[in-house]
Amino acid sequence: MIPLPEILYPASDDFRNAVARVPNALGVYLLTPESGNPYLGWSGYLSKRLARLLLGPRDGDSNLFAKLRAGLVRVEYWLTASRLETSLLLYWLARRHDPTQYRRRLKLRTPWLVELLTQDPFPRLFVQSRHLSPNTLSYGPFPTRDAAERFEAGVEGLFQIRRCTDRLMPHEDHPGCIYGEMNQCMRPCQLAVTPKEYATEVDRVADFLASNGRHMTTVLTAAREHACEATEFEQAARIHREMERVKGVMSLRDEIITEVHALNGVALTTGRAARTVTLWPMLSGHWQPSLAIDFSSPDSSAKSLDRQLREQLSEHLAAPNLEGDRMEHMALLSRWYYSTWRDGAWFAFRDLTDLDYRALVRRISAMVREMVADGT
Repeated sequence: MIPLPEILYPASDDFRNAVARVPNALGVYLLTPESGNPYLGWSGYLSKRLARLLLGPRDGDSNLFAKLRAGLVRVEYWLTASRLETSLLLYWLARRHDPTQYRRRLKLRTPWLVELLTQDPFPRLFVQSRHLSPNTLSYGPFPTRDAAERFEAGVEGLFQIRRCTDRLMPHEDHPGCIYGEMNQCMRPCQLAVTPKEYATEVDRVADFLASNGRHMTTVLTAAREHACEATEFEQAARIHREMERVKGVMSLRDEIITEVHALNGVALTTGRAARTVTLWPMLSGHWQPSLAIDFSSPDSSAKSLDRQLREQLSEHLAAPNLEGDRMEHMALLSRWYYSTWRDGAWFAFRDLTDLDYRALVRRISAMVREMVADGT
């Protein structure tokens, strides 16, 4: 996934002029010394940054950059067109050149997830940010731990699964907890329900998470209409309040949040070349190679954009790459998606036939019109 770089050699007689010719645009650079670790960085003004690092005044050994310049053998740089591209390129380069410390250097924090611990005899929800646990249903990525915990608490408030973290050993004399006393837990610890009855409630939670409450909302809507038709208005009001609670919990979950093994989508950003856009697909929580679409040629509009996107994406993702660390890939998506500097759009889908191509076409068309207006 790493494109070929532009390379500068400090030993060259034309090195100073070569640095001056570097475009003053967004990009990533890698400085390779004769010994020691390479220096990896990025800048929105690449030419200025490289000039400061490589051509600045030599003020002795006390200057870190002077030491770096003294043993420098190669300078590589890549121009990028978006912060997402920059972030992904930094990640791939850091993994290659510093495989043991790249996460610390990139300050890459794994995203927060809400998981349904299904392997427990009495499953429960919990929040974590470590590597995916086996035999769990994991939903994310959430922007913060607080956001994940608010969603967890909201879901628990709609159902009667346990909230305790103990490994349960149910018996009739178990002291229970406050949630059982408040009728907010089925009290499996006190043998108030059978494991099968508790499993039925867990299935309802799993369905709520999988559909983001849509199935539950459909059932409640039908029940409210039936109550209204039967003039049971108090019952209809109670069901309406329950629907409002469900919608409140649903609102705590952004469109990007889904079961992590089904985290599919396409990020759309501007491309490096003039009048191009770039699609950054993700399948099952893994980034796929990017796909550039060029609108600079006269015949680029000969085929409808909708049809062009369907054909190219289908061919491009025919053999997806599902290797790599899913949590790290999701961390990069989360960092970009939830940032204030997000410079593109995200289009989620269950499978490619489910992708909202009309919305994608509209967004691409708007981006191309802006490029034409700006003369780029």
